[in-house]
Amino acid sequence: MNILHIITDLDRGNTQKQMRMLVLELQKRGVSQQVVCLSGPGFNSAILQEAGIPVLHLNRPFPLLGFVMGLRRGNSVIKNLGPVDILCGWMYKGDLAAHYYQHKLFPDAKLVLNLRDSVSGESFSERLKRKLVRQVGGLSNEADLVVYSSPRARQRHEHQGYKPQGLVIPNGFDVNSYDEQRSQRKTLQRRYGFADYKKIFITVADYEDDNDFPTLLQAIQMNLEGRNDLLFVLVGKGVDEHNRLLQATVSSSALENIWFMGDRGDVQQLLLASDYFVYAAKQEIPLNAVGEAMCAGLPCIVTNVGDANILVGPTGEIVPPNNVTMLAAAIEKFEQLDEQQYEQRAKKVSQRVRSLFSVPTIADQYHSQFLALLRQGN
Repeated sequence: MNILHIITDLDRGNTQKQMRMLVLELQKRGVSQQVVCLSGPGFNSAILQEAGIPVLHLNRPFPLLGFVMGLRRGNSVIKNLGPVDILCGWMYKGDLAAHYYQHKLFPDAKLVLNLRDSVSGESFSERLKRKLVRQVGGLSNEADLVVYSSPRARQRHEHQGYKPQGLVIPNGFDVNSYDEQRSQRKTLQRRYGFADYKKIFITVADYEDDNDFPTLLQAIQMNLEGRNDLLFVLVGKGVDEHNRLLQATVSSSALENIWFMGDRGDVQQLLLASDYFVYAAKQEIPLNAVGEAMCAGLPCIVTNVGDANILVGPTGEIVPPNNVTMLAAAIEKFEQLDEQQYEQRAKKVSQRVRSLFSVPTIADQYHSQFLALLRQGN
């Protein structure tokens, strides 16, 4: 099986990470793969290359206007990458490029389009993005397989005219990387100064409109009334002591138990040092932070937006958005769990993310679909 992945860029981003993890997992199974990046080298380029995956960078910005002409210039070098059994597009421009190269260079190859974007209403406010999404939608009926990251993503794309009955394969998470550090929990708590608190709740979310910090902070302060043994750690871009709007919503007495830690490069360690994860959102948002928290074994409280309930399931608490009372009650419910109850719930969290959302599990689904495509023939 020879797979050629084509992606818009290899910068830091969820789609890029998902492709990288899939490629490396399929490599373990003996699948021959190459990656074509329409732009220059990015964060994931070196990781793939160091693992022995050939990566070709076309080093072109590929604006939407003149996109096909830019692809034509790469015909000769792309043709030399054959033979190709499956062309796998990632991100909208990568999908367009995969369709183009299948028709022009590899007509016998199967075409797989990956759509990891949920296509939220906000995204469609951008004129060029709308045009790009429509273009991919028009060619999706010619694809052998269209893969979405969630039922809601499939629903929204198909509403825009995409090929019906696409396949849902959720995002995968690197559970093993957390397992390697799980025994360091007490050490990490002492390092961060968490050890003096009874329970540690953590939120990982950037300060942006989709994330509901006012509701979150009100619910937190309701649980801090008359006590100082709980710690709430908030991590994300703009979530720091310089954000006066955030600071203004917190009473001076609660500030000692609410730590605004800003953008961090050690999120995995902070999750492992915590007990629970809480996430308040106003509307559908990527749930990567929730999945990472589950990898750390943290029971999660999330607002019921997008596909949060599918990810968390019965292992966590799902509350309506913009509901301070119910969010506060969910925090209180978790805070009151004794050690045995906590360990039981944490174990269920780990079992769920490993069985349904681990990288090997997701790779199994992709691998099975690729084999099925090749059995179909032309």
